[in-house]
Amino acid sequence: RPRLAGTASVERRADASGRGGVKASAALAGDAAGIDLTDVAILVGPEDLGARFTGKGRARFGAETLFALDLAARRIDLDGLMGEPVTPERAVRAAVAALAAGWTEGPVPIEARVAVEAATMGGATVRDVEIAARARGGVGTLERFAAVVPGAGKVVLSGRFDLADGIGFTGRGEASSEDPALTFAWARNGAVVGEALPPVAVSGRFALAAGELRGDEMEIAIGAT
Repeated sequence: RPRLAGTASVERRADASGRGGVKASAALAGDAAGIDLTDVAILVGPEDLGARFTGKGRARFGAETLFALDLAARRIDLDGLMGEPVTPERAVRAAVAALAAGWTEGPVPIEARVAVEAATMGGATVRDVEIAARARGGVGTLERFAAVVPGAGKVVLSGRFDLADGIGFTGRGEASSEDPALTFAWARNGAVVGEALPPVAVSGRFALAAGELRGDEMEIAIGAT
C-alpha cells in the first residue's frame, strides 16, 4: 500500500499581545493505517521565553482512530510566558479553558503524556511534573497529574473533566507538604505569615462544578507525611 515519508510544520501566529503563538514540526512516516511522528518539536510562545517540547507521536486511522503525543521539556517559564506570576488556580483555569476551547470536542480521540523537569510558576520552581490525559466525545480524563511543589510538597491528581454540560471535574487527589506555610503562601502568591506549621497530608475525592469545590472521603494527617 502507498507509503508516506517526509516532514511537516505548522504555525499559529501570536495575537496582538504577543501571546498564543505556537510552532510545531515533525518527521512523518506511515501509510493509510497510521502515521508515526518522530523528532517532534513544539515551541509555545516567543523564541526567547517560549516553552520548548520534544517527543514523538502516532496518528492511527480506521475503526480505532487515535492521535497520541508523548512530549517532554527540561524547563519552562510559565511566569515569563504569562508576564506575571502564575498561581496554581490560574494554571488550572487555563488548562480547563484549553479543554473547553475544543480539545475534547474534536472527532478524533486524543491521548497526551507530558513530562517537565522544572517549571517556574508563581515565582518558584515546580519539579517533576507528569501529566497523562485523554479526550473523547466531550469528556477529558486526567489519568495522572503529579508534581513536587514549593515547601517539599507533593501533589497527585486523577479524574474526569466533563465539558458536555458546562465545565466540571470529579476525581481523587493527594497532597502533602513538609512546610505547609511555604506551600500555602506559594499557592496564594503571597508571603509566608505566622509560625511554622507541622507537616500535613490530605487525600480524598472531590468534585468541581459551577465554581464550587466539594470534598468527600477526606483524610488528613498532621505531623508526618
